[in-house]
Amino acid sequence: VWANPGAYVTVAAWGLAGLVMSLLSRRGTRRAATAGMAAATAALVVGYVVWGILEPEISPLDPAILGQAAGSLILMSLVIAAGPPVRGDVG
Repeated sequence: VWANPGAYVTVAAWGLAGLVMSLLSRRGTRRAATAGMAAATAALVVGYVVWGILEPEISPLDPAILGQAAGSLILMSLVIAAGPPVRGDVG
């Protein structure tokens, strides 16, 4: 797996998506979380498109990948709909 450049692109895309989601969601509001989810999704889409360009024999539109992406988006939407966790006093 690691001999393929697409694997590194995908790992970088997931790392970037996590960073973007964390940064944009740090306010703890549904709006911020939704913005973070949208930006993270965009980072993943770009990563998978680059993977498809680097390795044309592997399609980012594979049903398994699309299913995982759809499942992740549904899960994140449910978490956002539930609202942010109650934060305790810091300090």
